[in-house]
Amino acid sequence: MAGDPGDAPPTTRTGAPPLTATIHQRAPEPDTAQGGGIAAWRAHWRERGAPWRTEPEIPPERQAYLTARRATTADPAAGAYPLSAVTPNLTRADVEWLLATHENGRGPIDWSDETQRGRPGLDLRGAILDGLDLRGLPLARARACLTFDEARDLPDVQKAHEAAAIHLEAADLTGASLEEAEFTYGHCDGATFDGAQITDFRASNAHLNRCGFRRARMTGAYLHLTELAGAHFEGADLDDAELGIAPGRRRAFRRRQPA
Repeated sequence: MAGDPGDAPPTTRTGAPPLTATIHQRAPEPDTAQGGGIAAWRAHWRERGAPWRTEPEIPPERQAYLTARRATTADPAAGAYPLSAVTPNLTRADVEWLLATHENGRGPIDWSDETQRGRPGLDLRGAILDGLDLRGLPLARARACLTFDEARDLPDVQKAHEAAAIHLEAADLTGASLEEAEFTYGHCDGATFDGAQITDFRASNAHLNRCGFRRARMTGAYLHLTELAGAHFEGADLDDAELGIAPGRRRAFRRRQPA
């Protein structure tokens, strides 16, 4: 169930406070019977220190399914990953729950806390998130690709990269926290990253055509050999960013671009 597009979730720049949801314990539900609906859930999560959550808690059977999926071992040779081929496809509510229960309930990375910057982010390799409202989510260090070292010895390197790639076509990540996220080979055409925190974001060989990066903080972003036709960077901070628009046409930004 998507949030109201007219009521954007808060951004995560100030970090994600400690969370109370756990894998084995469903969060107490707010009283939605009196017509509170989504607004009541948003208030519920704010009271529990997770203002980035906007959706109702997913049912216990869905929690059990995602818990089992997350526990599976990735098999790059077979192109199989914990959150690839999830049925039905992942929703924002699913992603919120996966973040809240990340690392046995520790929750998402709070980028404002430097001691957390070495933590692994959410494993989104092979995930299908096309068209989702993911505004304001704390996705720092999300892993959505194979490293080149991991793929090097596989029989079909290109196929391996494609199997691990995230799918975010037309998704809305406005204001999301994506510091050090890895989206190499990602399929993100038409996605919106306006106002997102994309410091040291990695998306080489990705498809980012028609994406919006307006006012995004992209310091140190590495988009080498990435498709960027029709992308918008108005007001973006591109200090030390590298945008490889096409082979032989790499463009490096060394100064802040004017708004």
